[in-house]
Amino acid sequence: MKVCKQLALCIVFLLALSARSFAQVRNCGAMEYLEQQIQNNPERALRLQSIERHTERVQQNAQRAVTGTIVIPTVVHIVYRTSAENISDAQVQSQIDVLNEDFRRLNADASNTPSVFQGVAADAEIQFCLASVDPSGNATTGITRTVTTRTSFGTNDLVKSSSTGGKDAWPAGDYLNIW
Repeated sequence: MKVCKQLALCIVFLLALSARSFAQVRNCGAMEYLEQQIQNNPERALRLQSIERHTERVQQNAQRAVTGTIVIPTVVHIVYRTSAENISDAQVQSQIDVLNEDFRRLNADASNTPSVFQGVAADAEIQFCLASVDPSGNATTGITRTVTTRTSFGTNDLVKSSSTGGKDAWPAGDYLNIW
């Protein structure tokens, strides 16, 4: 009888251990990518620390410098090889609309916010709009289109440079660049 109890206990322990090994772990790909960027360029970590210090100083200021909604001119760079990859202006605008809904907390699934975040989930008062003026001062739709011979781009930022088959960014201080 004692042997049966020990055997049963061992089986339960092993089952619990194996069940734990099959549990799904969700990792944020953005953080893994950031870690890779820092390994490739240690100056990136210094830049991030500088941004953090600046952010802390701004937060310590009791008054908010900006009132109302912040509008961010956005440029979407479409880099494509086949006509099927050359998405329409309407598809781009649709995704800008979704981005705005998410940042303004007007998205249809806002009620599904995990309980841990419900106390801090809010309208960020940020709105993205396709740029109407390019860096040279010319009228634009806020969408660039670049044909490439590359069959794919990975997470190595090659899409962000014309020298590697992609499209160069517009000045990041003036525009949000999306590829």
